[in-house]
Amino acid sequence: MPRVWRRLRRIRRSNFVVTTLLITALVLMVVVNFDSEAEVFEPPEAVSRSPETPMVIPAGEPIVLGFSGPLTGPAARLTGILANAAIAGALRWKELNGDLIHGHRVDLVGEDDGGTEEDVAVVAANLLLARPRLVGIVGPIFSATVVATIDIYADAGVIIISGSASRTDLTLTQSEPGFFFRTAFTNALEAPRQAEILIERLGTGTAFIIDDREAYGIDLAQSAVAPLRAAGWEIVRESVPQGTVDFSETIARIGSAGADAVIYEGFNPDGALLLGQLRDSGYTGTFVGGDGVVSQVGFLDVLGDRAEGAILTGCPDTLSGDFLRVWQAGGGDTVPPIIPFLGSTADAAFLLIDAVARVAEPQPDGSLLIHPLKLRDAIAATQTVGWASGRAIAFDQQGDRLGSGADTGLVACEVRDGAFVEIAS
Repeated sequence: MPRVWRRLRRIRRSNFVVTTLLITALVLMVVVNFDSEAEVFEPPEAVSRSPETPMVIPAGEPIVLGFSGPLTGPAARLTGILANAAIAGALRWKELNGDLIHGHRVDLVGEDDGGTEEDVAVVAANLLLARPRLVGIVGPIFSATVVATIDIYADAGVIIISGSASRTDLTLTQSEPGFFFRTAFTNALEAPRQAEILIERLGTGTAFIIDDREAYGIDLAQSAVAPLRAAGWEIVRESVPQGTVDFSETIARIGSAGADAVIYEGFNPDGALLLGQLRDSGYTGTFVGGDGVVSQVGFLDVLGDRAEGAILTGCPDTLSGDFLRVWQAGGGDTVPPIIPFLGSTADAAFLLIDAVARVAEPQPDGSLLIHPLKLRDAIAATQTVGWASGRAIAFDQQGDRLGSGADTGLVACEVRDGAFVEIAS
């Protein structure tokens, strides 16, 4: 009896080779039109995949790229925005290179990977890998999803290239030859920048460092401890589960510790709730947060004056004029949403498509052969300037982006007069 799977909500398919008007409609669909009901279906025959097995794109059929992110829950809006950034990367490749790759269009499909829900991430990965013409994934968005699926994709010989997953050890622990790459900076760079700012401004003191018990938050919090301790700071560590809405007990402990600074490593709405309740309680110390809380809508608009003075890392980087033009032409808002990783996600999509175009081998019958290891090696050899970020992109042997600080798009900022204002390096 065939297995029956429950298909998760997914981004509707968009290909970037049709007319501009249709592209606009499809891009808007990616943002707002998710399947409202789960779909029960029988999966197709298992696709034979391995790093040594060539991927075959039959004549007349599209090349498929996947997009992995949470389509439900608090992070669904983020997924829609970053999916639009990936589509912008595809549109830019089309502008520069034409509509087709050896006669084949490119489709972008997506699955709901649950964000931080590892069991959901595994289902989503298997659904994407069940697509016969899938050649690579833009994403996953979240580090926890990468943790859950990195070996699944590696065993299948399918590239995953993330513009946002920043947990330090994701690349360091992957098996050879390594099918995971990222255009994002890592927590190993971000946390020391937080410490550097606190040391510059306060000298020394007591830091109360909180994580949300998720892969990203725990790693970022732990990465902030060593540089602060080395500078003479006293550290108090606490973990508060993701989804907490009442931080009163934690705030009482912050007061008892006499904390000069509170560092929160996690996501909104938790980060915004914590800072709001801190300010309402009368706490006037320094608040520091990571890229997971950087958001105009989810942080600044929610907190208003209570966000003033907050120090954040992973703030929005300056985007190229080409990105802004393509974003708007593709149906995006006049001004892109103020969140991190737009440029790095758009660059990731462009790099993946460009690598596919370089290694795809046209056959006499009109089909294409794409060898997984050749595709992997083409991405590993990348040396370019990101079309969206305007910053140099190359990868080390582990798949991490070379560079440090602002070279990798890592920007620190402070909330002043209701806006994110960059802190000079």
